[in-house]
Amino acid sequence: MEDLKLTYTTEAYKDDTHTNDVKDGGYTLDVEKTADLGDYDVTVNGSNVILNPKAITIRNTMTQQYGSPEKTFSEATVPADQLANGDRISTKDLKFGIVSGGKYDTSLKENQAKHEGAVSADAGTYWGELTHTGGGITHEDGTDAYKNYKVTVEGDIIVTPADLTVKINDASTQYGTPFDEESGKKSYDYTVVSGNANGETKAEVKDLLGQLKNYKNAGVGDNGRATKDVGSYDITGEQDNKLTNYTVKIEDGTATITKAPLEITTKDVSVDYGTAYGTMVGKTVSLVDGLTNGDAEKASDLSYNYGNYGGGYIENNTKTNHVGGYDFKTTVSNKSEDFLKNYTISGGDARLTINPKDVYFHVDGNGNTLGDVVYTVTDPNNPSSPDPINGQLVYGETVTPSYMPDGRLPNGHYGVSTSLPGYGPIDSGKVYGNYRYHYDSDITVNLPSKPDIVPPVNPPVTPGTGTVTPLPETPENTPNTPEDTTETTGHKTVWDGDRDRGGDRPEDKRVVTLPFFKVLEDKTTHRYGTYDVAKRTTEVKIAPSAQVLPEPNQPATQYRELDTELTTDKGTGEFTLKYNGSRFTILPDDDAATQLIVVGDETKNRDLFEKALHVAFTKMGLEVADLDGVYIHFGKE
Repeated sequence: MEDLKLTYTTEAYKDDTHTNDVKDGGYTLDVEKTADLGDYDVTVNGSNVILNPKAITIRNTMTQQYGSPEKTFSEATVPADQLANGDRISTKDLKFGIVSGGKYDTSLKENQAKHEGAVSADAGTYWGELTHTGGGITHEDGTDAYKNYKVTVEGDIIVTPADLTVKINDASTQYGTPFDEESGKKSYDYTVVSGNANGETKAEVKDLLGQLKNYKNAGVGDNGRATKDVGSYDITGEQDNKLTNYTVKIEDGTATITKAPLEITTKDVSVDYGTAYGTMVGKTVSLVDGLTNGDAEKASDLSYNYGNYGGGYIENNTKTNHVGGYDFKTTVSNKSEDFLKNYTISGGDARLTINPKDVYFHVDGNGNTLGDVVYTVTDPNNPSSPDPINGQLVYGETVTPSYMPDGRLPNGHYGVSTSLPGYGPIDSGKVYGNYRYHYDSDITVNLPSKPDIVPPVNPPVTPGTGTVTPLPETPENTPNTPEDTTETTGHKTVWDGDRDRGGDRPEDKRVVTLPFFKVLEDKTTHRYGTYDVAKRTTEVKIAPSAQVLPEPNQPATQYRELDTELTTDKGTGEFTLKYNGSRFTILPDDDAATQLIVVGDETKNRDLFEKALHVAFTKMGLEVADLDGVYIHFGKE
């Protein structure tokens, strides 16, 4: 009997060494006999070949940041000997997922119990139950071979901490003012800027993080100083509590130190014309208010600068300007230190007053007559000075005074009237230009004495009637024409224009030479000078006379008074005019009148005298011959 021989045919194999793909139901196995069993009738039935997927294990890791729904998988590793039939695996094409109900899912659910809206577990590493969802395994010809394998994925699930950013709060203070304790603590606090995750609020995260440690404000001063210089400085701190779910980044705060106020005070200062700049600086007193942070101990390092004192000094500060007031600004700087950069500087306004320089001189005169007086000038403070007046002037300035007799003194001597170019006669103690001239004088001369004119006595007139008993047209004295009175005689001089020279006198003009005086508020009488008074129909004019007349001493013989308004180019005032038979007096009745007199003093009140005399001649019934002297009062009589 021959052996039974069978032949098998199936598509489960591609060739002798490679199976075909796994498929449901397997592959048909065809069996054919190639030899009978002799006495047996053999029937051969077909069957199926079932190909089972090959089991392989893939290693992979899933990573997720705390609180983030995003999941990333690492590149898988697969031992090469686990594949069959020459299949290939591309790890980058493998697809993975999470096995629902695995250990990771359980951890996530526990976490959600703590944080509403949580999407991840706490940061950490978990054993992972992952699943391969397909792709990545191919045949040699590139066709999909994934179904031929039963894939098991092993690996870890890693939840990484979220990035949390906090910033230390900024702080600010003024230079020299400490970061006070209460606000300082507050300023050293911090704010959660970003990064809170997994349903946690910023406040919850801050509670977890707690206070930072090792705070340091770089703006805090040292060596006894409350602050450092003006500027911006870092405030730093360190994390004290470590957080499982967060990596904390701490941003520095900024400490800002602003400038402190500093005020300069400079006292007003006054000097005489001609004072040297260095002397001026030495007289100027300045100080500052507001130095702080230990800078007061270094006040000696301050240097004050006044420039040209607002124009009070000229020509590179080599000369004073003219007499007057000059407003200037003080600046301050450091000599060697540098602390003024920390201040906002204000103030420093002051005023320089340049006063007239005092010039003192004495004038002596000697002569046989007032016409041949020789004058000698001396400096009482430097009697040997070769140039008594100009030697006291500054910057090479000079004046050339002129002198003439002025008024008989009680001892029989005479005073001197001093004149300056551009100013005319000057009064002692008054200011002319940039100088105040002080002088006294004495002229010794042998002159014959002549008696005063004795005016006729008229009966008094009732005040306010406007009438008066007329004086004789010609006084009963020896006539005094200008030719007869080249020297002081003690008499007033009256003449009638051209009639006294042989011509016909115009009816509207008469001239008298009279002494004029001012009476100050202290009742002291001072000479203005001797003037020719010309009476005209519409006005009165006075002009300086070459004669010198003394103050009259005739007794009062009558009384006249008139209240009137007088006007000059300086203004208008109310005055009282009085006449006592010899003296004509002008008195102010209001402040405006007093001001007119004060202002007019510079020109010896000539305008006011002219207006008052015109009223006297037109409204009080007086004539030029009625007057022996004219007075103006600076106050009440």
